[in-house]
Amino acid sequence: KQWYQRRVAITAGGKSFLQTLIQKEQKNYLFDFLRPQHGHFQYFTKLVEQYSKILLPETKMLEKLKLEDKKPSALLDKAMYKVEWLKYQERVKKKEQDDREKERVSFAQIDWHDFVVVETIDFPVDEAGDLPPPVTPDELGARLIAQERYERMKEHPEEFTGEDDEDDEEEEEEEGEKEENDTM
Repeated sequence: KQWYQRRVAITAGGKSFLQTLIQKEQKNYLFDFLRPQHGHFQYFTKLVEQYSKILLPETKMLEKLKLEDKKPSALLDKAMYKVEWLKYQERVKKKEQDDREKERVSFAQIDWHDFVVVETIDFPVDEAGDLPPPVTPDELGARLIAQERYERMKEHPEEFTGEDDEDDEEEEEEEGEKEENDTM
């Protein structure tokens, strides 16, 4: 109760009252929290700020409170929006936790000691070997398309007539022209 009375008095009296109180109670250990070096000084100043906002509100705040008093539905709408936002954040957080838990469980289900090394292939650094050169993404795409076309042709040969052969010949001619232009 004494703390409350002091905070209200400091709020109402302002900085001058605080300075007077500090000088008056300088030797009293119960008022050490009034010194900036004390651990509770920041807490005390925050409480004084909060009390001053309540006891001596700004005109903007009073206008806002009067407006909200006239339209309680707007205040309820704000509260509902906040509740929905908090629920949404909670759902997102729970989903992320569930995803992490699923990943952890699936990772734990793998028996990492059950793997067997079938064969080890060593590639000496100085030896080139019979490996093909690396493939560019364009070449890989072309190979995949050709492979898909080949598999479709094996499954449904009736879909592929001589027209496709003519298209292939035209594509080969165009590629040949591109290569000639690139070399020039």
